[in-house]
Amino acid sequence: MNTYHGQDTLISYLKKHSNKLYRRFLYINYDVIVASVTSNLKWNNLDNAWAGNYIREAEKIFVDHQQVVETLKEKLNIERLKYKKELQAYWQGVIKKYEKENLVSEKKSYSKKINKILTKDLPETSKKKIIKEIMMALIIYLLKNENPETFQLNHENIKRNHDDDTDNLFIYIKKRQKQNGDHMKIADDILHISLAYEDLISGNIINFTKLLKEILLTRSRRSLSSANESVLQVTVELLLPSRYRVPELCLIMNTAVNKGNGKFGFLDVFILGESYANLELKYIPLIWLISNINGKQAKDFNANELEELNKILEREDEDTLLKRQYRYYDKETNKYIYTTINDVLNDGTKQLERSLLKMANFLKYFYRPRYNGFQNNCAIIL
Repeated sequence: MNTYHGQDTLISYLKKHSNKLYRRFLYINYDVIVASVTSNLKWNNLDNAWAGNYIREAEKIFVDHQQVVETLKEKLNIERLKYKKELQAYWQGVIKKYEKENLVSEKKSYSKKINKILTKDLPETSKKKIIKEIMMALIIYLLKNENPETFQLNHENIKRNHDDDTDNLFIYIKKRQKQNGDHMKIADDILHISLAYEDLISGNIINFTKLLKEILLTRSRRSLSSANESVLQVTVELLLPSRYRVPELCLIMNTAVNKGNGKFGFLDVFILGESYANLELKYIPLIWLISNINGKQAKDFNANELEELNKILEREDEDTLLKRQYRYYDKETNKYIYTTINDVLNDGTKQLERSLLKMANFLKYFYRPRYNGFQNNCAIIL
């Protein structure tokens, strides 16, 4: 039997997820969390309560694995300190939604009272007066719940404008509600990006690629048609915390040769965190996947045709997709190079392997991000 609302959901999360994070649990079970709120509407009290539930359930589930419990406690403490503002925004959003849902039920009760009053045999002027008084009471209630600290000032404004500004007050309330909604949407987006970053540095890139796709789909087809690898890299960088990413990290790969002959190597994006991650980006335009048997472009394809190809690619299995022919223009040889998607990915993998091999043999370690990042974005590998 559940001792609190959402207990089964929490137990299921702790049992099924390998990479357990307190914030991820809160994020993916937002509606359950909202439904669990009763009368305690202070964000830090709600956070303390659920953090306590999180550890208590973990202690019951992993009773024979004390090290797991200790690790979860440590991660929880780190999350709550490191992401205090994000958690505050999350809980404030929960409280807002709870108040909004409960306000709906209160409005229904007000509506019943209004109907009961208006069914009486009253003059039309009296009915209008009653409606106006009830409207004013609702406005005062909304303002008081929105921000108690500024309620007194708003209340005085209502009194002064009682006779002829009722409509303006409703407009004001709608505007403030929209602003609050926008703020919470921004907070949700930040949390979404943060969780994708956490997954990425732990070795799971799926959520990050989904997020990247969501961002790119907000752009028009026209703007994407002129995109290139540099655009892709900037987009990826903007989805990562600025203090935990190093773009175009330069590695001294071979001290025995001159610049331009393999002396330097570059990592597209180097990501710092509890563990480190390297991203090697490969941009394959759809236009170069469509060619005739001679390797020449058959015709100019419009955006709709390219979108149809994109849908076909999404439905293809991995083997078929990797075997697709691809061509690109090589500036060094001034020729078109013909290859496959599989070869492009293998080339990227080899680049990463060479970089990682060099980094594994370091003698001089990188500067930590808290000490202003890397020196000129360059790491000396001996």
